[in-house]
Amino acid sequence: TTSEKLRIYNENLVELWSISASNSPGPPPLTSLDWNKSSPQWILTSSVDTTCTLWDLSSQKPSAHTRLIAHDAEVLDVKFLTGSTTLFGSCSTDGSLRLFDLRNLNQSTIAYEPGPMEKLPLLKMGVSTSNPNYISLVQGYSSEVVIIDLRNVGTPLAVVTSNNTVVSAQWHPFNNVLMTATSNGLVSLFDINSSIEVPNMVCSVAHGINSGAWNRQGNTCAVTTPHGLRRIFL
Repeated sequence: TTSEKLRIYNENLVELWSISASNSPGPPPLTSLDWNKSSPQWILTSSVDTTCTLWDLSSQKPSAHTRLIAHDAEVLDVKFLTGSTTLFGSCSTDGSLRLFDLRNLNQSTIAYEPGPMEKLPLLKMGVSTSNPNYISLVQGYSSEVVIIDLRNVGTPLAVVTSNNTVVSAQWHPFNNVLMTATSNGLVSLFDINSSIEVPNMVCSVAHGINSGAWNRQGNTCAVTTPHGLRRIFL
């Protein structure tokens, strides 16, 4: 989990480590984390102080391996790119998606940054496991989710639109299908390989959706609400 520190728990929810990237009495809050699926010794975190930190969990005392200034404002989300142990992306209040390579942190690639009149905070990013070139971006106070193709950075591949503010966008585990969930309780499925003007499925659940997720088999999705978990069977 992330808050003012990175905390690691075992399967019995016993805290194993509580570590901070700063020795100051009030370290800046961490906003997100991503555990590398190919090499689980590595965890990335993002922070409101504009930085991202790579943590090494291979030793008995985990430590910050690398820390870099990633954006001009608060970094709100960070993700390893699918199948990679060195490439990762981050999104920020400054409205940009940036890509980094741990082998060369002297430079980065701005994969998406709209003009000043169109710029919105980028709250969350999602990396497709079916097509590692696809990244979804949830914008602040927006009904749109931007889809970026890393083979053609700078210009969105597509924009999917819902009827209200999008709070979560999650890729299907096997297909190029994106699930979006809105603050007024609407869950929609968009097939990126076909027409995205109309969703393939729409389902209304309780208001106040906070987040969403797929199961591993890809035949059920779920959202969290103030009234509990709601599952949607496909």
